[in-house]
Amino acid sequence: MTINPDLLNIEFLVFSSHKTATQTIVNSLNASGVRCMHTHIGHDIGLSPGEFRFYLDEYRRVNAKRLQVISAFRDPLDRLVSSFFQSLSKDTYAWLEPDKYGDVNGPEDNIIYKMCMQDLINLFVGTVVK
Repeated sequence: MTINPDLLNIEFLVFSSHKTATQTIVNSLNASGVRCMHTHIGHDIGLSPGEFRFYLDEYRRVNAKRLQVISAFRDPLDRLVSSFFQSLSKDTYAWLEPDKYGDVNGPEDNIIYKMCMQDLINLFVGTVVK
C-alpha cells in the first residue's frame, strides 16, 4: 500500500463530522503557514477502510513524530440548524416561491426573509406551551 505523499507532508489532520467549524480551523492553520488537511472520512483523503492505522505508522516513520489530529464535535441540533441555513444559499427547494422553470425569483423569496427569527427557531425546537 502506498500513501499519498501530500498526507505525509502535513502537520495536522483535521478530522470530524460535518458542520463543526473545522473548515475555519483548516483555513486559519493553512493561512498561518501550518500545513494541514481536512477530512470527514478516510476515503476523502484516499484511505480505504482499515488503512488509517497504516497511514499513522507511515507518517511516524517518515516524519519521526506522531501526526497531530484535530477533531471537533457539535450538538446535533446545532448542526441541523447550520445545515438548514447553508442549504438556503444553494438549494432551490429552500425557496418559497420558485418560478415555473425551477429558478428562484430572488432573495425576497427566501424563507429567512419571510419569517421572524423566533419562527425560524421554532422550526427546530418547537413552540413552548405555557
